[in-house]
Amino acid sequence: MRRKLGLMMLMGLVVGTAGTVQAETKAVNFADPPLLWAGTVLVPVRELLAATAPDATLTWDAATQTAVVARGPASLSMVLGSVTAQRDTGPETLPVAPATHHDTFYAPLRSLAGVLGLAVGYEGGAAPHLTLSSGPDSWNFPAPRQEQVRLIYSGPTLSPGFDMGVNTSEGRTDWMTDHQGFMEASYPDGQTWGAIFIVTGKVTGEMDNRETTDASGFKYLALDLKGAAGGEKVSVGIKTPTDPDNGQEPKHVAGGLTTNWQTVSIPLAGLVGNGYPKSRFGKLYVVCELVFEPGTPAETIFFRNIRFEK
Repeated sequence: MRRKLGLMMLMGLVVGTAGTVQAETKAVNFADPPLLWAGTVLVPVRELLAATAPDATLTWDAATQTAVVARGPASLSMVLGSVTAQRDTGPETLPVAPATHHDTFYAPLRSLAGVLGLAVGYEGGAAPHLTLSSGPDSWNFPAPRQEQVRLIYSGPTLSPGFDMGVNTSEGRTDWMTDHQGFMEASYPDGQTWGAIFIVTGKVTGEMDNRETTDASGFKYLALDLKGAAGGEKVSVGIKTPTDPDNGQEPKHVAGGLTTNWQTVSIPLAGLVGNGYPKSRFGKLYVVCELVFEPGTPAETIFFRNIRFEK
């Protein structure tokens, strides 16, 4: 029996060129592929744990939007949409904020690796891939080759190259509160309309000086929304530098908000119409606008994690 057990333990091992015994590298086949997000590789957390560290745990607190990954004494507590995290060893700032993509929770690979005891490596060539190793065990998976997501606003700040403005029909600009991870918009009473707009470059009224960005390679404009009371609604759109400021541009109405965060993914193909062709996505000045249309009562909404997705 002892001899048989020993043979079983050696199954799957190979002898290296130096005579040392090492495990055969295993391929990780993610159902939800890793993302290259603002230069950082993010992976679906639950799938990573299942493949490389089945003894690790993932717990989720829906009320606080907090995920905790733990393996032995090591742990990492992450809040969706925030770069501020907590390790068992103390506070930690993540390279990018954890996010949901197609209803799957993603987090930075290297941050997770530190908790799981994994070493991360990269191998280039014709088929670049990332390698993970822990003792004699190793895994690999194809490295994302291009940005599947372009972050606009995630974590405590706007991404570099963008600016934010706010206004109403009566010139009110005092109804936004920055919570360093999400924004609160308390649309005031007595207004005909209100708008929050994130632009390429700097906010300017001079059309000739407006900068643009090319979003034609993406399929969706996505963001997380919730309401203070439930039932709120807001219109979401985009604009080129020459689109008239008459509110006629195609917009998506995000209605029936709840008091819990929900991801709204808006197909860019739906933001077209007469005088607003698909080609407009190649030169966007307003990359995201939140518009309180005429007739909207005073209400409070919250938003975070604005991004373009493929």
